[in-house]
Amino acid sequence: MVAYADATQLLPKGLTYEQAAPIFCAGYTVYSGLRFADPRPHERVAVVGIGALGHLGIQYSKAAGFETIAVTYSKDKEELAYKLRADSVVANGEGLLKEGQHDSLGGGSSSGVDVLQVILTRQLQTQLKVLDQTDALF
Repeated sequence: MVAYADATQLLPKGLTYEQAAPIFCAGYTVYSGLRFADPRPHERVAVVGIGALGHLGIQYSKAAGFETIAVTYSKDKEELAYKLRADSVVANGEGLLKEGQHDSLGGGSSSGVDVLQVILTRQLQTQLKVLDQTDALF
């Protein structure tokens, strides 16, 4: 397997290849998103979807010290999000924007990460609708 040196890590003693394997694909995908977003210490991170990748997103965001908001429509995933240490859980973009209005979460304004996540989610939803209708993503 070929990989960028800055994306590699030596496996700790006692960790088998089988135990580490899920981190190679899913873990790197999630970490890359967090790394490219480049959130600052005062910003919050919103993780949309608490499934195959989202559960890692919550854990990585918390491990990096960010206040983390999980976004999921699934009531059964809400409990999981809290077990993974999400600070709060909302069902949609409107809930995410409301979170930004609480004094304890930003003094009345939504952080750039929250707003960006809502915008990107809406753009993705629009693109997926186009793809579904035409089998071509523009």
